[in-house]
Amino acid sequence: MSIKLKLALVVLGVFVSAQAVFAVEVKRGELIAVQVDRDSGMKVGQTVRARTVYPVYVDNRLVIPRGAALVGTITALKPAAKKTRLNAKLGGDFTPLHTPQIQFDRIIFSDGTTLPLPARPATGGVEVVRFQAANSSAHHSLAKTLWADAMGRGKETVHTFTAPGKKDRLRRAFYSELPYHPELLTEGTQFSVELAKPLDVPMMRVAPAEPAAKKGVDSSVTLAAELLDDISSKRAVRGTKITAVVMEPLFNRDEQLQVPQGTLLLGEITQAKPAGKWGKGGELRFSFRELQFPAGFVQKVHGAPVSIDSAQNSNVELDAEGGVKPAPKGIAAPILMGLLATSAVQEDEASGLSTAGASNGFALIGRGLALAAKSQYVGAAFGFYGTGRAVYSRWIAHGDDVAFPKHTRIEVAIDPDRVNTLKPPVK
Repeated sequence: MSIKLKLALVVLGVFVSAQAVFAVEVKRGELIAVQVDRDSGMKVGQTVRARTVYPVYVDNRLVIPRGAALVGTITALKPAAKKTRLNAKLGGDFTPLHTPQIQFDRIIFSDGTTLPLPARPATGGVEVVRFQAANSSAHHSLAKTLWADAMGRGKETVHTFTAPGKKDRLRRAFYSELPYHPELLTEGTQFSVELAKPLDVPMMRVAPAEPAAKKGVDSSVTLAAELLDDISSKRAVRGTKITAVVMEPLFNRDEQLQVPQGTLLLGEITQAKPAGKWGKGGELRFSFRELQFPAGFVQKVHGAPVSIDSAQNSNVELDAEGGVKPAPKGIAAPILMGLLATSAVQEDEASGLSTAGASNGFALIGRGLALAAKSQYVGAAFGFYGTGRAVYSRWIAHGDDVAFPKHTRIEVAIDPDRVNTLKPPVK
């Protein structure tokens, strides 16, 4: 072996050793939120690809960026929740639904760097959306409400056929009409991946946090935080203390640390009303009054949530003062379903179009049976069944409570008058 080759090997060994020593450790138990980036079959052994939803910081340094890829495998299938399976059957879907258990085993950065991921199996995937604060809307007449609801549904339908991933969306729509179909792990499903052991990220992968000026922060400050308490309109009372922790450090325009990662947001529930009968939803309002920096320094602030990442089916509304309540349930669907069913009964003779249109309450099974029977009364029966379910779920059943579990991601807007005073204590 030549001297040059030996020297190169020695240098390489020193470099590798340096990288092993100079690494940033992501602690055991850290939760990494990931989102499945494509539809895939739900079966044991299926490869799953996902991407990180939020960046991960250690000591105010970016260690895992947003969008890093994770690769894993479905290791087990567990029966879905009893309520989920029952609702599917009542809607004409008799597929034995499952939830997957996924073992993510490696993480891939944008430059191709791959690290083994010591993670626990991830379960309980949900579709998460971001609910943004909005100003309260004016009251409209019944006709305007019906029109707005119908237009909203029309835009959703158009979006289904024009957005990226059209084939996957069409396949989902087709499967939703079948009484039995293959199960899919759908794009957008989120999982929380917990580290079973510390993850060492080489120093060359670590980047400084993004200054506030590059984030577009001007006179106001928005902090990315995570709830440390379970809060629910069903159990909470006014005055209940709540805590959130800042997950992403905030720097000012001069790249000076303004709010460190790990700073606590201390607040309380200011209004709580549990859900009630006849579809009355719960209400929840909370705000934050103090910032407690890691060194113990406390800063008085006034902060309110301006966005909350929650399960898509929670369907909540968030106002500018931190109030949260279930969004109004559309009234167009049950009215239109009832009109279709009634029109079919009033016809003298059954027609395939009217019968299929009326029998819209039990997916493809209802339409098939109605067409096979060639009776408008059979189609109307399925139509009235679907109308009854829609009316019951909207206005008769017990309302929905507002609930956010621990680790829910929120964004908190700080009173602009306090922005210039935000700073960690000087050592």
